[in-house]
Amino acid sequence: MANKRKALTSLVSTLIALQIVSFAAVAGLTWYSYSELKQLIAMTSAGGGRPLEPENLKDWSFLVRGHNPAQGPRDAEVVFIEFTDFQCPFCKQFSEGTRRQIVEEFGDRVRFVLKHYPLERIHPQAVTAAIAAQCAHREGRFWEAKEMFFSQPNALEIDDVVRAGDALGLSLDYAECVRNEETKAEIEQDMADAIEVGVPATPTFIVNGRFLVGAQTPTALRSAFADAGLTAD
Repeated sequence: MANKRKALTSLVSTLIALQIVSFAAVAGLTWYSYSELKQLIAMTSAGGGRPLEPENLKDWSFLVRGHNPAQGPRDAEVVFIEFTDFQCPFCKQFSEGTRRQIVEEFGDRVRFVLKHYPLERIHPQAVTAAIAAQCAHREGRFWEAKEMFFSQPNALEIDDVVRAGDALGLSLDYAECVRNEETKAEIEQDMADAIEVGVPATPTFIVNGRFLVGAQTPTALRSAFADAGLTAD
């Protein structure tokens, strides 16, 4: 009985989310792709529920590409892949809270990899911020840029992120990289990867192939790492 109630609640939540998304699409005269609708639905219900998670991946290593910023050793026992969007409030919440705690606890025992999955229709500056972050990555300052962009999610136009580069002491090459969108292909590759494996929303994490959707708590991540054979010191 409890399982039936849970399933019914999930169905009702999904239907409500679909109605909200459909209304927004009609009212704004905006057409959305299937993948965008899935992410919109997931984000609509993210405050009070959890979207359904895709099946775990057996072959996930291809997701870690050369352009993806990473922390931790390449031969780490656990690889933690994060799909993020700089204007996603739940991504910001995770980045500024749980992520810092987990990195501090597990340090170089985990390989932390970041991939971009901006939903441009509802986060119009997210792609620009992702491009800029990858430009900063070329100068070894990705993680500082990431923190800065999350701290100012409503100020991520081109001029804003160029000024952020000045504040970080980046070179003129950074500004040129941003204005010419030199790293856009990297963002598009990450987005294609997300769609290929069925990432339903941001943030989404893959821990050695296991999907975790939504802004995870430290306890949930410790449990996922433990399942992968790794416990905190």
